[in-house]
Order: sequence, then structure tokens, then C-alpha cells
Amino acid sequence: MQNNEIAGAAIDTFDHEPLGDNSPFLQLDNVTITSHMAGSTNDAFRNTQKKLAERLLEWDKKKS
Repeated sequence: MQNNEIAGAAIDTFDHEPLGDNSPFLQLDNVTITSHMAGSTNDAFRNTQKKLAERLLEWDKKKS
């Protein structure tokens, strides 16, 4: 990104969060930083509990 080998990037997650005020990402004009919103969709709200329950039941079967 610093060498402009990539035209641009949108980034919503980082190794260390929150992103520090001195992060080099904040100085790049070819980077857009957004909030991570994947878990905030209608689909996620409808299905998260069901998927968790299914995974817990699968885990319990393997454990037995």
C-alpha cells in the first residue's frame, strides 16, 4: 500500500484493535478504514443462535 502497488484497499479488521492514532494506515490515501460490521446483519441476527446450537450439539456428539 505504501508503494502504491495496490490501487486501494478497504480494511475493517486489524491484528491489534482499536487501531492506534499513530498507525501508518491512517496516513495512506489509498486505504479506507471502516467498522467491522459482519455480525450486524439481519441474517446474522436470525441465524447466529441456531448455528451456535448446531455446533455445540456436534461438539457434544464427538465428545461422547
